[in-house]
Amino acid sequence: DWSSDVCSSDLGFSYLNLKKDGNTDTLAKVSLSPDFKFKGIDLGLDLNIYVPFDKASNHDLNWVSLRHIGYDYKRRHGFKWGRLKNVTLGYGLLMDSYDSGAAGNTEFTTKKAGFLGYTSYKKVKVTGMFTGTQTQAGRIAYQLLDSTPVFGSPLIVGATVVNDVDGVNTTIGNNTITRPAQLGYAVDAGIQIGSTRLNSSHSSVSRMPSSA
Repeated sequence: DWSSDVCSSDLGFSYLNLKKDGNTDTLAKVSLSPDFKFKGIDLGLDLNIYVPFDKASNHDLNWVSLRHIGYDYKRRHGFKWGRLKNVTLGYGLLMDSYDSGAAGNTEFTTKKAGFLGYTSYKKVKVTGMFTGTQTQAGRIAYQLLDSTPVFGSPLIVGATVVNDVDGVNTTIGNNTITRPAQLGYAVDAGIQIGSTRLNSSHSSVSRMPSSA
């Protein structure tokens, strides 16, 4: 990995087993995934090289693809479309470091994409998210106090809801992962001390529908 104030990048290596017309081709994949950030604009690309080239040409592969695009204005208004990574809502009671493209192989598809948007008005901030895998989430936060006694930091209260509409049913290697649809709610309150947050109180209620 390497990074700067404007650009950061990940370098990855993987192997793919692709089937076509009854034949299986094994390809080596080298990926460079640069992220560019400039004046609020956030752009992510995937640059892929497949070896051997002659076998790779037999398959519909993404050599260059747009991984994500977004914009942020002073952390008050913004959006991001594409692969969503490290998404945490509130204090992570329901969603912590979520990755919309974590399952399956390393190829980016629109099914692994999602949309995250947020906006603020005075002391209220609203965040919404939905993904191609039918995960939906929303949060509303309100700055109840501008300054708390002792700590002098704002007191922020919030409510979060996360809905996994169709659960998980996927195969990774020889392992099959299944999980029923889930719906969860959480409310929280917290203050910030230095660079970390301390939850002064929190509670959550969730519903776990039974699988068919």
